[in-house]
Amino acid sequence: MDNIDTIDSISKYDYNPNKQLAFYDFEVYQQDWLVVIHTNLDVTYRIHNNIEELREVAKDITCWVGFNNYHYDDLILAALLLNTDNIKEVSDTIINADRQDKTPILPKLKSITNKFTTLDVKQELPKSLSLKEIEANISQNIHETPIDFNIRRKLTDEEIEQIFDYCESDVMATKKIFKLRKDYFESKMEIIENFKLDKSNVKQTRAYITSRVLKAKKGKIKEDRFDFKYDSTLDITKIPEQIIYFYENIRNKFLEGAELSEFKETSLDYNLVGVPHKYAFGGLHGSIDNLVYEGNILCVDVGSYYPSLMINNNFISRKCESPELFQELYNTRMKYKAEKNNKQGIYKILLNATFGASGFEYNDLYDPQQPVNICVNGQLLLTELILDLSELTEVIQSNTDGIFFAYDPKNMNEILTICKDWEQRHNLTLDYDYANKIVQRDVNNYAIRFDNGKIKAKGRFKNFGGGSFEKNNLTIIDTALVDYYINDIKVDKTLLEKFKDNIVSFQQIAKMGSTYSKIKHLVSDNFQDVQKVNRIFATHDKKYGGIFKIKDKNGTDSFNKIADSSQNVIIHNGDVAEFDKSKLDLKYYKNLIEKNMFVERRAKNCQELKIIKSQQILKQKTTSPRDNQLPLFPM
Repeated sequence: MDNIDTIDSISKYDYNPNKQLAFYDFEVYQQDWLVVIHTNLDVTYRIHNNIEELREVAKDITCWVGFNNYHYDDLILAALLLNTDNIKEVSDTIINADRQDKTPILPKLKSITNKFTTLDVKQELPKSLSLKEIEANISQNIHETPIDFNIRRKLTDEEIEQIFDYCESDVMATKKIFKLRKDYFESKMEIIENFKLDKSNVKQTRAYITSRVLKAKKGKIKEDRFDFKYDSTLDITKIPEQIIYFYENIRNKFLEGAELSEFKETSLDYNLVGVPHKYAFGGLHGSIDNLVYEGNILCVDVGSYYPSLMINNNFISRKCESPELFQELYNTRMKYKAEKNNKQGIYKILLNATFGASGFEYNDLYDPQQPVNICVNGQLLLTELILDLSELTEVIQSNTDGIFFAYDPKNMNEILTICKDWEQRHNLTLDYDYANKIVQRDVNNYAIRFDNGKIKAKGRFKNFGGGSFEKNNLTIIDTALVDYYINDIKVDKTLLEKFKDNIVSFQQIAKMGSTYSKIKHLVSDNFQDVQKVNRIFATHDKKYGGIFKIKDKNGTDSFNKIADSSQNVIIHNGDVAEFDKSKLDLKYYKNLIEKNMFVERRAKNCQELKIIKSQQILKQKTTSPRDNQLPLFPM
């Protein structure tokens, strides 16, 4: 039996826990419909144009799991169970419908789907992430449907088997994704159970579920998002004038009637303690770019930063009928965290989701002033901490809720005293980690090695240990960069080790994208149409040319080479283990890695960092202190 642990959790919320979990996928043609159903009991059903068989199988299924099934397969299932005559017409209606669609059949079908339990493994994943791309990322065979959906005749037996094979491949991929996202689904189920919510909420996003936990009121809210308030403990006289002016000027312009679009991309560049920082409504960001620092590093993070600001200043959505509930959630999370109880994760999700929900206009917690309140004050308080420590530390990086400092160990007691004073002054808590090496191209691309040997990475360095089901693209770059900068391993050695070990790290996922019409691959001087999603490798075999996305411009094909792809690539959409790796062009990958390297500036102590910072300021031709006082907008 192929046991899936999550079925035990799901059964708590299902009407009959003795029934089965099923993964499924429909394909609909002019005169044929097919479905593959695979259960947690490791039984697979292939059903073709047989509603009675579908009904019989459905009797034993308590929960249906698919990919994008909330927007397609669930509706097809409902239509078939209703004995809908023209299922192809229903399919086309679903595919072509948008949010405003008033087609009578769709609300009816949706009302049916609300009566049975389904889970969508695509829920809360990036919209552009397709099942085929995920199949590529998890090293599964990538097979797109072999039969044209516009065929008007009945399908042949051979075509039916081909489609069944295609469907089953998608179903097994869906099953893998479900396992990989086990924590996501179980967190929703635990929240529903803990807070006695209706079982049907398992189909909703965590932000929606949070709105139910906090008993959010429906209805509109006053548009006053930029009429922000300051944290009650903040002393704005300690903050540089231009930073305060930046925010005050936005508020004044907003209150005077300026359009929201005027502030969409608004930001302030400011050299704080010698490090370029950007102030904007997405958070505070600053870094010493192109840096390799090996020395004592203090990593300071504000614990539950946004939830704490929400509680300290009542920055909780004004549509929350019982804001004290948020405090209760916070207290419970802190209790479980102190006890090292895994349930703390459930409450962390709710607390963080509250912030996101208050900025999402389709959520009942929508109150756009509160995210602005939180972001502005979060940046200002972090600025204050940076300034408080400026005489004893050198900032390496600051990012939303945390700061990396270089420090001299002899100053540690005084540093911690200042941090403690800041905590007490603002009723916040700081968490500390100690590191010994960091490489950062910029604030969004870095790797840091902690004293316990653990490495944390983001951006171009993130997937140094291999990709994920969401992204597994040219991870050889990430690996080689971390090896080179953090572990002092030469690029050639990393390439050879990965070549011997697992060539998945060399794969690149070439996908068409929604704005293009097709993909073509040059083979033997001829362009061939290929799938929308392909796994490619750089090769030294000149028989193979490049791969291109095609856009129709006034009847003429416009060719756009896939970014970072070689002029010579092989498509391999089957088992990666079966690829002839002798065809790999290692020189190309080496060049690609070197392209992502930078002329590093190395430092080993605070004094050397000061020199680097001064050089960075001069290079960027930053404004003078006097110029820094100029307003962003005219008064």
